[in-house]
Amino acid sequence: RERINGVNLSMPLHFNAHLGISYKLDDKVLLEPQVLYMAQNKAQELNVGSLLHFSLNKDNDAIIGFNWRNKNAFIVQLGLRVKGITLRTSYCFVNSYLIEYKNRGLEFSLVYTSPKKTYRSNF
Repeated sequence: RERINGVNLSMPLHFNAHLGISYKLDDKVLLEPQVLYMAQNKAQELNVGSLLHFSLNKDNDAIIGFNWRNKNAFIVQLGLRVKGITLRTSYCFVNSYLIEYKNRGLEFSLVYTSPKKTYRSNF
């Protein structure tokens, strides 16, 4: 249930499933295939894609990715990871009835990932 402007609304259950894996192709290339499925009431979305990370040096990667959103769009992604900060941009090439709308799907993301902590055993 959700309350909006003093009105109680019944919200249908929202279901998300995300599956991804990292596979090291060689010392310089990491492949990350991904699947995202979302459903709420009668609406469903399936997004399948992959990211490729190309190692520039120990702490930096160039990123390129391609996704397909079921019956809706192809998505191209470009990015750069510098130490723990990833900056990525994506653009949706719509291939459905939504192409009639003039707004386009350009997105930017900025993600910070903290360094892994190492724990020492006292034994």
